[in-house]
Formats: sequence, structure tokens, C-alpha cells
Amino acid sequence: MFLQKDLTASQIYMIYSIFSILIFLLEVPAGYLGDKIGYKKSIILGLICGILGFIGFIFGKGFRVIIIAYFLWL
Repeated sequence: MFLQKDLTASQIYMIYSIFSILIFLLEVPAGYLGDKIGYKKSIILGLICGILGFIGFIFGKGFRVIIIAYFLWL
């Protein structure tokens, strides 16, 4: 998938590294947000962000767009 988006091997490794760091950094704030806005709203927000991230994977090209798509897909 990434090679079809004209990304180099080092960019692919960087994307996976950023993805892992984002998971680590956003775990607690996401739980706090879920506690603040409620379970159902946080699930809906997560689904919307996931759909936007998936659309970014499909139509996006380039390193920055894929990173933003990964951020939304989290």
C-alpha cells in the first residue's frame, strides 16, 4: 500500500514509528476525553475520525497526508 503512494522505505519506517509514538501519547488523553463527553459520543467521534483517516489512506498521496490519515485513524 505504501509503495503505491510513492513513499520510500525510510518514510514507511518513520510512519510506523510516529504511529507507535502517537498511540503512546494519546492513550490517556483519549480516555479523559471519553470520560468528559461520554461513552456514546466518544465512540461516534472515533468512528468519524476513523472514516476520515481511511479516506485519507485511499485518496491521499505523499508522506504528510499519510501521517495525518494515521493520526485520524488512531
